Amino acid sequence: MHKTPYKKLNQAINGLSPGRFYIIGARPGVGKTTFALNLVSAACKQDKHVTFVSLEMKAAELHKKLVSENGKVSITAMLNSDMNDHQFDMFQSTSIAMKDWKLQVFDDNRTFEAIKMQAKLDKMSGKLDCLFIDYLTLLESSITHKDVRMKTVYFTKSIKQMSMELEIPIVVLAQLNRNIEKNGKRDRPPMLSDLKESGSIEQDADVVMFVDRPSMYDDNASETEAIIWLEKNRMGRTGDFNLFSAMDISSFLDIEND
Repeated sequence: MHKTPYKKLNQAINGLSPGRFYIIGARPGVGKTTFALNLVSAACKQDKHVTFVSLEMKAAELHKKLVSENGKVSITAMLNSDMNDHQFDMFQSTSIAMKDWKLQVFDDNRTFEAIKMQAKLDKMSGKLDCLFIDYLTLLESSITHKDVRMKTVYFTKSIKQMSMELEIPIVVLAQLNRNIEKNGKRDRPPMLSDLKESGSIEQDADVVMFVDRPSMYDDNASETEAIIWLEKNRMGRTGDFNLFSAMDISSFLDIEND
């Protein structure tokens, strides 16, 4: 087991534990990959072997987000090649420090079966403590399935089985469907039924949480406000808690003195 960077999340789910399957859901652009990478950073700083499988972003982009978070360097300045001297120094020193992390990133759009085989090999060699997959609906299989629903059922059941077999936490990102929004607005929190092909996800995942930034649909909300909605927790309580959204340094941060 290893801790997340968030006190209230740790109290609720007791960190990321072996044999458990975690879902992080959000609408596009909210920051689910950023949130997942914050969990990756915390695990790496606890000397864990972490594998991140990205089916959406290239490894170089993910590296920049990790450097932005850990070096407190503006991601905008990095992407625009407009870093000042201090930012450049932090970029370099953080990149060097991260070379000691036991982190491997795959961005080659491999099938689920290839991901599973690699995970088994890494676990056998003592080089896998936690697996992240970004994200569920982009997963492909070498096995033919009748429809999207059946493919999702296959993935979620297989991921849960793999987490137990390899005795590792597996964190999978997922998109919420459009039902949560109407004309760019929203009048309720996200729910389990908002997950695309939600049935098997609800059944097989041990923990389901949603990343939310109210400013994306409410003009009166602060851009620094973020909410984590813990909607399923097989071993504990559900609920919600606030975080500080600092997207320019690719971070969701605990609120001080909360």
